[in-house]
Amino acid sequence: MNEVAKRILIISYIFPPFPGIGGRRWAKFAKYLTREGYEVHLICAVSKVMEKSVWMQDVMDNKNLFIHTVDAFYPTVFTRKSANIFEKLIYKFWQIATSFLYHGYIYDKAIYSGNKFSVKAKEVIGHYQIQNVVVTGAPFRLVYYISRLRKQWPQFRLFADFRDPWTWEPMSHYQQLSKKKLDYERKLEAFVIKNADTILVPTKIMQEHLQITFPEYQKKCLVLPHAWDVDEIKPNFKINEQTIRLIWYGTLYSNLESYIKLVAKEIKIANGKIILDIFSDTNNYKELFDEAGALSWVNYYSQLPSRELYLLVRNYYAAIIINNDTDKDHVSTKFIELAASQTPIIYIANSGAAADFVSVNDLGWHLNIHLISGFFDKLRNGTLNKPSSKLDIEQLSFKNVTRELVKLMEGQH
Repeated sequence: MNEVAKRILIISYIFPPFPGIGGRRWAKFAKYLTREGYEVHLICAVSKVMEKSVWMQDVMDNKNLFIHTVDAFYPTVFTRKSANIFEKLIYKFWQIATSFLYHGYIYDKAIYSGNKFSVKAKEVIGHYQIQNVVVTGAPFRLVYYISRLRKQWPQFRLFADFRDPWTWEPMSHYQQLSKKKLDYERKLEAFVIKNADTILVPTKIMQEHLQITFPEYQKKCLVLPHAWDVDEIKPNFKINEQTIRLIWYGTLYSNLESYIKLVAKEIKIANGKIILDIFSDTNNYKELFDEAGALSWVNYYSQLPSRELYLLVRNYYAAIIINNDTDKDHVSTKFIELAASQTPIIYIANSGAAADFVSVNDLGWHLNIHLISGFFDKLRNGTLNKPSSKLDIEQLSFKNVTRELVKLMEGQH
């Protein structure tokens, strides 16, 4: 392969130092692609906040990674809850203005900056003679804008990466749109499916949906799975202690109150035998633990960089993952990382693809709302059967998954 072909452009709205989980997937792939001999160029939005990504270490001081930024505009009132009447008026103004200027989902972060990303992409592709381009969403408007370039510039191969479902997730924000707006988003999605060379998704269930919805493009839709990073996760055998320490980390999503109340009740009953440590950027649900009388045994800590976090995770009895119905079919990165660290998962949610993943691979325990009490009773009494993972975790390392991506880009698939 010539040197030009060994260059790749990744376009991701969020990328370190821009904080957020949206930057993780391609920060990791960028790092491992450089280890495979690639010169990686990256286009992302300039972060407007002081907070830094917890994956900064993955992209710092890498002489083969070149970051190109776009000063992307997005109304700041859309990113936070209005604090007063003045902010509510500003919010209403931007809501009306954006709805007038654009069709479809107006809260897409790339809605005002798609053309800027397109201009920057053309500049980088032309200057560095790049042949392979990856664009990742959400935000999905970004994927659409870059897909339009594919028609103008047929010389590069376009890989459209859907980290999350776009128009088809039953409980997503998109499903709350009017029929007219949702139909518009579906047209954008169909345009991307048609014009990209390859569609990448992280899970089998997402691939199957796209193949059913777009049967003429079945062969385009491939799984590039979530992976774990050997640089930050080192498997470790657990030490049995009298106190059972559990960890819950990451974003504490909304609409989990019914589950939290039951968990809080069980921690109160345990009276110190079970400790829950929470690592997140919010104190969500703290009042529910307090109301249940469990706060003495629930500790809130700031979110940590991944390498620091996983040095701690491996010392816990188990990690809690709680999903509402919006995410019950999402097998997120967290499931893979916990399996790699040999940390059992207490998965609390309704049945779905994620519950099946935990159960089939014996990664831990799946609890619906009716099983929480009985499970915690066994946990307190030491009568649980410990899981024994059946997952081939080595195949899901970023090193191996990146090599599969390289084969795809080099036409070996």
